[in-house]
Amino acid sequence: MVLGENFSSMNTEVFSSTRITSVDMGASKITKIGSYAFSSCPNLTNAVLSPVLKTINEKAFSSCKALRTVGGLLRMYLPGR
Repeated sequence: MVLGENFSSMNTEVFSSTRITSVDMGASKITKIGSYAFSSCPNLTNAVLSPVLKTINEKAFSSCKALRTVGGLLRMYLPGR
């Protein structure tokens, strides 16, 4: 799934427990990924994050056991770190 420039935020549990296999946020303006946004997506193997991403909230990618690659990070803040 490719998320274009019209996307600026990703809510809590937005793709949780779906059959999504990859996500490309490289062209988006997403600055924050909500808690559990992609949690329990057993087929998610690849994620390209937004170049303007600043925050990934807790357990955004939890239980994504097939996730192998995450790319596109420039700068971000991890809450609680």
